[in-house]
Amino acid sequence: MSEMIRIRPKLKPSRYRGTKMIDYSGINGESFRPLSQADTPSKSTILQVIGVLVISTAAWHIWDIPLAEFWHNAPEESIFVKIFTFLNIWGDSKYCLVPSGMIFLAFNRYFPILAKKAAFVFVSVASGGILVNIVKVIVSRARPVLWFTSETYGFYWFQIDYHFLSFPSGHSATAMGLAMALSRIHPGWCKVYLLAGALIAASRMVVGAHYFSDVMVGGLLGAVVTSWVWDRWFRESPCSC
Repeated sequence: MSEMIRIRPKLKPSRYRGTKMIDYSGINGESFRPLSQADTPSKSTILQVIGVLVISTAAWHIWDIPLAEFWHNAPEESIFVKIFTFLNIWGDSKYCLVPSGMIFLAFNRYFPILAKKAAFVFVSVASGGILVNIVKVIVSRARPVLWFTSETYGFYWFQIDYHFLSFPSGHSATAMGLAMALSRIHPGWCKVYLLAGALIAASRMVVGAHYFSDVMVGGLLGAVVTSWVWDRWFRESPCSC
């Protein structure tokens, strides 16, 4: 073969004595495509990543505090606050990791395609969460609550206190990582999944747990890690929104 396929082949018993068949089946039971130049990130994707980073940098200097103060002063009985408070619950990774892990363990033997989908979701969200938590400890950004109590703002480096683990948002990484994973599995629902993920990510800002830039970068990391996991181990076809 002129090109290497970046997956571990799975050997399957063959009816021919002394031989084995190699299974390159994808996440929906179709064949994996060999890696090619067309599979590298497109210019539009690179520009989107750069755009998010630029907006997040600008937000840190300009918008983070005003937006945090706006939602801090918003009445709790507001319908918008109530909706986002409810959505905030679903950004917890346990609501994704536990079901996907159980599905993989329960159906890996008899329903391998379903198990592959569950494994993809689990690995994507877990990997994004690990990366985000590492970055949190390194940069140690003060959470909005510290701004309202002592006007503490900025990065304090290598702290493990919860109040200094604001950047990036873990809930946002989970929400957008899961949304991207589901979009890869069911491309036809891509826009719905991404919208739901964005709303859950935004809820972290509304409830006062994170700044706007925390949410943006957290969501970006979750989506990028999911795309990387897909390309390396679960490739089948690109997300077609």
